[in-house]
Amino acid sequence: MRRVCVVVALLALTRRADGQQALSRARLRAADAALRALTDSGFSGVALVATGTTVRLERAYAARGGAVARPTTGSAFWIASMTKGFTAAAVLRLAEHGRLSLADTVGRFLATAPADKRAITVRQLLTHTSGIDGRYAGGGIQDRDRAVAAILAQPLAFAPGTGYRYMDDDYELLAAIVEVATRRSWADVVEAELLVPAGLSRTGFWCRHRSGAPSPIAGIDARRARCGGPADWGHRGANGMSSTARDLLRWTAVLRDGPVLGAASRASLAAPQVFVRREPPADVSYGYGVRVLTRNGRVTEVVHSGSGDDGHTGMVRVFPDGLTVIVLSNAGAHAGTTWSAHAARRVVAALRPATVTR
Repeated sequence: MRRVCVVVALLALTRRADGQQALSRARLRAADAALRALTDSGFSGVALVATGTTVRLERAYAARGGAVARPTTGSAFWIASMTKGFTAAAVLRLAEHGRLSLADTVGRFLATAPADKRAITVRQLLTHTSGIDGRYAGGGIQDRDRAVAAILAQPLAFAPGTGYRYMDDDYELLAAIVEVATRRSWADVVEAELLVPAGLSRTGFWCRHRSGAPSPIAGIDARRARCGGPADWGHRGANGMSSTARDLLRWTAVLRDGPVLGAASRASLAAPQVFVRREPPADVSYGYGVRVLTRNGRVTEVVHSGSGDDGHTGMVRVFPDGLTVIVLSNAGAHAGTTWSAHAARRVVAALRPATVTR
């Protein structure tokens, strides 16, 4: 009798698993249908859905009417501010190796820093709490010392460590600090310390050819993606990298399990380091290079996002249970947000109807 009960229980569990799998397939079909519907109003890009490292949906979507170049699943896109996550990871790796610490000051590495900014710490740059009144001051400047001087010449909007202001200038300074600490270029450090050990062979840099990394697909505003020479400091540290959906999935896995960062560094990167605002029912905080959503003190989502050159935008939403939603687009803005953010929201809504999405 006991053996019969066990068999019945196993059959019930099998039917339940089959039903969940079928429901999952139905939701994936709903997500795909939602993305296909968006092409009628201009969406173009690549979407990838994974549970853990298992890809469940990966498709390219072309806007009706051929408004922008037609992507493939292997297309590379400019990832804009998602570059900050790579810079943050490079800083944490250097800290692990004793090349710097998050408590180090700007004055230690940038000798010409004015007196009111010398005490700004590496951690304050990572969390956008430096107080610098950032206005993209390094944009268009190719020489590092001149870019640093332009950024640090800006006034303080608040005393360092007493407020939050998101900007590129903090991460451009971090790229300069990486260079001073290592005596290598920021791109060389990111490639050698992160991309190569992580196996990100299709991730590249602005105006710097990397063997095997594809050139980003043309976007809706190709005039903004012309490289006129060596990368300027608007494309180092805070911006200036390109990648594919598969490489970004691999990157999220590396940030979750290694091997390029230790467990403490990985945890700190995706932890709420500074509170930003309330978006009920969630609190939005900034980690190191990423946004972190919490609810009742628990992390509910980690978000990597960017909007930049050539109308390229990207959104990566990582949930604690291993669900990862990635959307990269070359179609620019849409309805007050970006196409990648809007499309990712539709995907999450299809996969998890009860989830409150942004």
